[in-house]
Amino acid sequence: MLAPLTVLAVAAPLAASALSLPSVTPAFTYPSLKNCPVSTEYSCTTDVSPENTCCAPGAGQGLFLATQFWNTFTGLEDKGQFLPKNSWGIHGLWSDFCDGTYTQYCDLSRQYDPSPSPNTTNGLPNGTVVPPYTGKETATSMLQRFGRFDLARYVDGFWINRGDTNDVLHQHEFSKHGTCMTTFDKACYSDYQEGQDFVDYIAAAVRANKQFPTFDILATRGIYPSNSTTTTLAEMNAAFLSSTGAIPYFGCVADETGAKTVLTEVWVYNHVLGTPQFGQYSPVNTTYPSTCSNSTGIHYYERTVGSEVSKWA
Repeated sequence: MLAPLTVLAVAAPLAASALSLPSVTPAFTYPSLKNCPVSTEYSCTTDVSPENTCCAPGAGQGLFLATQFWNTFTGLEDKGQFLPKNSWGIHGLWSDFCDGTYTQYCDLSRQYDPSPSPNTTNGLPNGTVVPPYTGKETATSMLQRFGRFDLARYVDGFWINRGDTNDVLHQHEFSKHGTCMTTFDKACYSDYQEGQDFVDYIAAAVRANKQFPTFDILATRGIYPSNSTTTTLAEMNAAFLSSTGAIPYFGCVADETGAKTVLTEVWVYNHVLGTPQFGQYSPVNTTYPSTCSNSTGIHYYERTVGSEVSKWA
């Protein structure tokens, strides 16, 4: 078992007055953990399921993936949707079983995804159909309803969609992945109000991904975005291995020749001590092989001019 990651320092959010945020006391959205025992074992290191799956992941559910995108444009720059400069964008927080398998869209009563992908619970024609969300509430409105204007502003700067609004991505990630984590179940909240679990998931995903600043980790090995030079999968793996003690999954898409050499994403696998909301993350090696080419250079392309701006962190 790898030692827990030493979290890199992250700048504190700016004061609300500096951001012109409304003066609202955030509502308490977190689950009730007062009866939870002190966690002593990381997920996936024991076959014993916790008595209370609000206190720790349920049986076999113990890999937590902090996932991030490297997009070079949003397609909505004309609407003010930009990528964060010198930072990868958050994709989400996922939970896999310890063997690397996973479930999705686990509670259709908490389905906020307007464009479910896949559109069945198992991704197959025989799966339960996931109906598109047609309600009026959005990710932003839920965060604001609970007074989390700070969080709404943060995700609008660092959790960026491509080709659609940021709200759509945030709602998709909770519906597909958050509903499958036992520690976000409605029963974990002493006086559940609709949206508490959504806000809790968004905060947990931000917390997890802040621990893995991919742009900075790659930069420690001299790996920066470039339109003229390439890197290698081995060099990227080495950067993460030296910074976190584990090798993540790197995802690439095909270039004009068909070779998968264009870097687009990273998934950092972890075991967790406690809950994914508040627990200690300990990186472990990926269970899924990289789609990036092992035999040719990897393109870590620069962002399109005009597609990124400096964000508050």
